[in-house]
Amino acid sequence: MSTPSNWFAPTIITQDSTDSPPYIPWQGITGNLEFPLTTSQDLIHIANSGGPGPAMTDIRQKTTCLYLTGFNLLNVPGTVNGIELTLDIQRNGRIADSEVFLCHNGNQIGASQVNYSADIEDHLLYFNVNDYGGDGNAWGVTLTPELLQDPTFGVSLRFQSHPFYPHRCGCRLYGIALRYFYA
Repeated sequence: MSTPSNWFAPTIITQDSTDSPPYIPWQGITGNLEFPLTTSQDLIHIANSGGPGPAMTDIRQKTTCLYLTGFNLLNVPGTVNGIELTLDIQRNGRIADSEVFLCHNGNQIGASQVNYSADIEDHLLYFNVNDYGGDGNAWGVTLTPELLQDPTFGVSLRFQSHPFYPHRCGCRLYGIALRYFYA
């Protein structure tokens, strides 16, 4: 069993406004991180519009990708065994994960930690506080002290409309924290 570090919060936030097709942006992203973050408009899910056949569409909107960096991880020990992320978000029961990655130098790295846990009736289980990764989970990345201490190291997040039920609602991100596990 590894030892967990303290929790660290990001200090810098950016969003990728060059995404194509255009996604729903977040309001007030200025580089300085101030919570809560709110989508600029509701995300919608229109299921099977246009009737059956070639005209049938399934529209699911996504947010722009958020890059949260500047965790100020200092004096990271030589053997890092895992990364854990905790997310405090108001999903309004209708916003699902689309991408949950580590990032470095503005690029997503490793394996996405999106979790599509469902109940017996295939309803997604999303709560307002979600944890990703943990002890022994390196997110598909070789975790070195140099990587974690780099100020461009962090997490990237993208959210999307609920995959099953038509709706219109936004989401609000209240906080995020990261810690690492070491031997």
